[in-house]
Amino acid sequence: MALEQSENNVTKTVIHTISSVAEAIALLSSYTGADQHSYAQHEQELLNQALSAEAIAFITSWRIRSRWDFMYLYEFFIPFPHFNDMALFLDEISGLSDESYLFYIFGGEVPQQQIAEALLHPDATADFGLNPASMFGGKPEFIKVMFTDIKPIRVSIHRLLLEITTSAVFREHLNTKQGLYEAAIQEAQAFGLEPLHLAQKLMEKSFRRVSNYQTFYFIPSYFLTPRHIRIFDNHTCIVIYGCYNTPLNTLERSLELEKQLKALSDRNRIMILRILHQHKEYGARLANTLDLTTATISHHLEILKQAGLIVEEKVGNIKYFELDHSRFDKLLQELSTFVQMEQL
Repeated sequence: MALEQSENNVTKTVIHTISSVAEAIALLSSYTGADQHSYAQHEQELLNQALSAEAIAFITSWRIRSRWDFMYLYEFFIPFPHFNDMALFLDEISGLSDESYLFYIFGGEVPQQQIAEALLHPDATADFGLNPASMFGGKPEFIKVMFTDIKPIRVSIHRLLLEITTSAVFREHLNTKQGLYEAAIQEAQAFGLEPLHLAQKLMEKSFRRVSNYQTFYFIPSYFLTPRHIRIFDNHTCIVIYGCYNTPLNTLERSLELEKQLKALSDRNRIMILRILHQHKEYGARLANTLDLTTATISHHLEILKQAGLIVEEKVGNIKYFELDHSRFDKLLQELSTFVQMEQL
């Protein structure tokens, strides 16, 4: 008689990543949704100016006909996890049949055989039930449109996502919010949790359906806030979590403080502020006072100006600089408040 034992020691793959594709989908959803996020209003307004007339017409028509907010596009992350290559992501999706495309769009709620039947006979969508109908927020009749017009709808959605990801507005957003995404990842990692427990913490719920996931992806999103989304199959679990909530907003404030404090991390710039606190001065005289070249002084003044600590005034052909007393006092006050803030 023999006794054999084995353990499942397969190492799980855990990936924390920033995803331009996830963020583009979230921006599109916030842009078209009825509950547009106030903090994203600036990007939405700029995007409205950047998109083509064709894209604007499609979005306008979509808002009238449907309340579907494009979130189910995340379902395509399971077969096509191209998180930072929108062109490749869309190219892969374009290769799907209409039947497979709609299967993912409906989150697997409708069997493929039933989808195939509805593509041939769109009136059959009336038998889909409440779950698929609820996706369209009180406009279940739009389900039929998804079957009669699926080909042009696919083309329009894909063109729209490409326009968003290639727009200067979106690229600028990714650059300016880089620190926020990185801070969110650091905070998630700092919990030190086993991946399934981390997924549940970020989703703020215990999962009823779990599998022996081998791969976990954790993706922070500014535009998804305050939502959290989990996409999964038997092998992969993907969590996309909003990162503009109160705790992570605290991290964003720390990043802004860091930027301003870096401007103070040079003794020459501190001396410049000391002088400009007393009176206005121009670059050449500052250079002479501190025994520095005018080029070096110009460099320091630019850093202080970008940090919002000094103001510039042109008198004739001469640029005078002065300490922005209100901004400097505000920096000191915010630093004191931030350091003494109670843990949330």
